[in-house]
Amino acid sequence: MFHDVGRPPSAFNEWDQTLEEHIFKDIINYLKNCKNKGEGISLSKLAGILNHSPEKIEQVVRKYNGTWIDGVLNYVETPRGFYVVWGRVGEDPILCLHEYLDEVYEVTVKEGASLAICNKCGSRYILPGGKVEVDWSLNGISAPETINEIWGEPFKVSGRVLDFASKNGMPNVEVKVMLSRPPYWFWNCVGEGLTDYFGYFSIDLTEHFRRLQPGKYALSIDASFNGVEFVKVNDDWIHLNLTERPATPYQTRLSKSMIVDVSVRNTEGAPIKDCHVTLGSIKGLTDEYGNIQFRYVPPGCYELQADAPGYIPKCLKVELNEPYQHFNIVLERFDPLKHVVTPVLQVAGVVAFVTCPLWIPYVVSRILDNMEHGDN
Repeated sequence: MFHDVGRPPSAFNEWDQTLEEHIFKDIINYLKNCKNKGEGISLSKLAGILNHSPEKIEQVVRKYNGTWIDGVLNYVETPRGFYVVWGRVGEDPILCLHEYLDEVYEVTVKEGASLAICNKCGSRYILPGGKVEVDWSLNGISAPETINEIWGEPFKVSGRVLDFASKNGMPNVEVKVMLSRPPYWFWNCVGEGLTDYFGYFSIDLTEHFRRLQPGKYALSIDASFNGVEFVKVNDDWIHLNLTERPATPYQTRLSKSMIVDVSVRNTEGAPIKDCHVTLGSIKGLTDEYGNIQFRYVPPGCYELQADAPGYIPKCLKVELNEPYQHFNIVLERFDPLKHVVTPVLQVAGVVAFVTCPLWIPYVVSRILDNMEHGDN
């Protein structure tokens, strides 16, 4: 630690900031010029090369963690020390340090990719400036789409950010939901969040939507990493046409489209998994609990059918006129003796009964003939 008794406290901060910037530039210059670009290096070794204290270098690396300056600067703490890790994009491969094996593996970077994955350990490296694909929806309605009268609550934007080259989900990507009004020149951020390890995100917009006035709007998604935006190959919008707000929260878009829950059980009450359920033209499979949900179904009369292997299919006539409705379906197991042999025997009995007047007189006449010939 450096000391200067004659400096006032405010000057210490300015001097420390200048020293941090100097140390950071030294680290970047070393990363640029070292022979094994992208390879991990221990904190103590880096301190010896740059002639700075390990504590100060660790402080600087933590402060600038992930900053994009000719490479991705990061740090990792292992049982054997603190390592600086980086990657050079476009010029050099990313080298992934496997601390426990004392090995370094090269990670292949595809042209135009925004994500690189180590085949040995699964580590994921974000590459700012690459191409991404964003698949997203508002309350289950996927972009691009135009939605009318969507005053329902809650509002949630969810989706996934994918690397365009490999179609793998991208972790730790900053996602922003942008809102604009015609002529769509200015966009405001109304919600933001981070993707998880597999690239999924979910952002709640309920509070912001409560403040919106009637009119036309558009929603879009921006994706970036450490302030550097990705190139979106599908810049899909959702257009909103908002009318006057309803008097009660239940007079929502769901009053013109229903949520239908269906539970399928057998006669013993056990749930039936992977049962094919059809509601009109909508199809789906039940989960492990025997349940399935259909969203945004228009009101009207439908045929609700359930069909599972080993069970007798069942079809119901249902009328949807409420925002939320639930139906229970009980399926009976298919018994060959009961549902095949018994009907066949019944049909045979009916045939015998119907044809009885034809064959009984014939049999009786044959018996009488035999008796007469026997007497002679």
